[in-house]
Amino acid sequence: YEFSVDDTCEKEGGCLDFAVVGSTTVLCTTLDCRILTYELSEDVESFSNNLDERRPESFWRGLVAGGDQLVGNNEQITDLCFLGPKHLVIATNSQYIRVYDAETFACLSSCSGHTDIVLALQACEVSEGRFLIASGGKDNSVLLWDSTLSQDAALVGRAEGHFSAVECLAFSGRAEGR
Repeated sequence: YEFSVDDTCEKEGGCLDFAVVGSTTVLCTTLDCRILTYELSEDVESFSNNLDERRPESFWRGLVAGGDQLVGNNEQITDLCFLGPKHLVIATNSQYIRVYDAETFACLSSCSGHTDIVLALQACEVSEGRFLIASGGKDNSVLLWDSTLSQDAALVGRAEGHFSAVECLAFSGRAEGR
């Protein structure tokens, strides 16, 4: 039986290989030098017994919950900024932006949207625990992200058509009420 994987691995560099560790953990290695950990549901047997009644995407989402990310190689760090006192947003020599816990350096999320190397980052807290992140890169574009840190940042805006790479960004001031 074949089923398609959600776009998690696809948006994060493409999966190279999967491995099952023990009976409940699936490891996925990605093209951008990471290992993603997924935990199998305790109810694996009931999911597999109902394959004919479920769409493959629903099967995958119900079977597996996302877990930790291990980042093997960041190469050159092109820019970074803090999201509050405990989180960092880092742009590396790639098209991905990663959010890290500043105390443990655990990678919490990875954001994709640029088509070339990200060169510049800037963040602004708009409300308690909610941030806007601007990123610019060699793809001559500026992307705007909305982040609550509890999930991957959502791409909310794109400015394309700059004549060359965007190497510096700044928000014009503090957010209203902050």
